[in-house]
Amino acid sequence: MQAVETSPFRAKERVHPVRCPLCGEDFNLLAAPWCGCSHGHPSKICPHCGDCLCSLPDYGRPALWMDPPAALRSSGFEKLFVYYL
Repeated sequence: MQAVETSPFRAKERVHPVRCPLCGEDFNLLAAPWCGCSHGHPSKICPHCGDCLCSLPDYGRPALWMDPPAALRSSGFEKLFVYYL
C-alpha cells in the first residue's frame, strides 16, 4: 500500500487566497479556472461572481504586472497582476 503525503506544507503550496476586486469575495487563486479571454494574459475566474479580471481598466497597464514567485510560476502564471497579491 502506498503512503499518501499529508504534509501541511504541501497543502499550503496549493493555496493562494485573493479577494475578487469585482465582488469582494475571497477565493483560492490556484483552484480557480483560467478564463478564455485574449487580452494578453489570461485571468482567473472568480468562483463567486463568475467574472475574470480581463475587463478591468487596470488590466492593460504594464506597470501593474510583475514576475510571479516560483510557486505561482509553476502553477502557470507567466506574469502576475498586482490584484492577485
